[in-house]
Amino acid sequence: MNIDELSIENLRNISKGSWKFHNSGLISIIGKNGTGKTTLLEAIYLVINQSSFRPGNNSTLIKKGEEKASIQSFIKYQGRDLTINIDVGQKLLTTFNGNQVQPRTITQKYNTNLRATLFTPDDVNLIPGPPEKRRSYLDHLASEMSLKYKDELERYEKAVVQRNRLLKQNQIKQDKDFESSLSIWDERVALSGERIVFERIDLLEKLSPQITQAYKELTKKEDSIKIKYQKTWHNSLITSLETAKQEDLKKATTSVGPHRDDIEIFLNQRDSRTQASRGEQRSLALTFILAGHLLMTEEFGEAPVMLLDDITSELDTSRIFGLLENLPKDQVFITSALKLPGLEVSQEIIMETPFT
Repeated sequence: MNIDELSIENLRNISKGSWKFHNSGLISIIGKNGTGKTTLLEAIYLVINQSSFRPGNNSTLIKKGEEKASIQSFIKYQGRDLTINIDVGQKLLTTFNGNQVQPRTITQKYNTNLRATLFTPDDVNLIPGPPEKRRSYLDHLASEMSLKYKDELERYEKAVVQRNRLLKQNQIKQDKDFESSLSIWDERVALSGERIVFERIDLLEKLSPQITQAYKELTKKEDSIKIKYQKTWHNSLITSLETAKQEDLKKATTSVGPHRDDIEIFLNQRDSRTQASRGEQRSLALTFILAGHLLMTEEFGEAPVMLLDDITSELDTSRIFGLLENLPKDQVFITSALKLPGLEVSQEIIMETPFT
């Protein structure tokens, strides 16, 4: 897929702007802080995912002093010409080929599954960071690979919220129906939770050879990498929820389940989360992003759009060039404050002044 054209109005610090993009190769977006580099990538991400990768609600997307923001895009997808427009007000509204749609409708009704791979400066903390960063990586990639997984994850998260709410209510006021109600939510948490873990482990098995090869290409080293899924329970999840019930009652939270799990990543038999050097951790983080991108390309026969935001602030030149050398020759957007010497680009976009 390719993003052919993009127009923005009143999105964060961009009052108005339009761009036409080359359909392949590296598209370099250069400019100082505050010129709208990240906002341009965010607009592309919004068009593809109907959500932002930056924190905040809809109001934070709208330029100060304005009531709404809008994005218009022309996309080439599997030989089809698509128009996707986003209007941001109190709600985020999506128009697909002239029809207002729900985000999921684009995939289900129109058989159009748009994908993007994103790397931001914060992603260098994927390895040394808290477990939720690694879970988020897995969940995002699994959701990109399968709408079924995304639905299951939503069911699981809702069930955990309801179980926690019930535990908290019981602390305040005990209810005679508490045990039966808890049993219902235990079953729902366990059913979805077991499915999620099965899919996560299956995804890691598919990723493992991609990760090993990508790390070798990035670092030019023959290091050993082993990945292990780390569950927070033994035996069945339903049994573990029952075992943890008294502790969960005290803390009014669900202490076991995939929302507490982690990934162990061993580099030459060392736990990379705590024993790898900072450089090794950064290379591994980049490897995971690249491996996910390559896996999606292999699975679907088409590379996602790659969005690399300000990676020069966290990665040295050798790692950046190593990444770019191993990407499919499709659209890759990269933002930076300065030009990277020796970088072969198909298009250069200069964001010279803020769009305020």
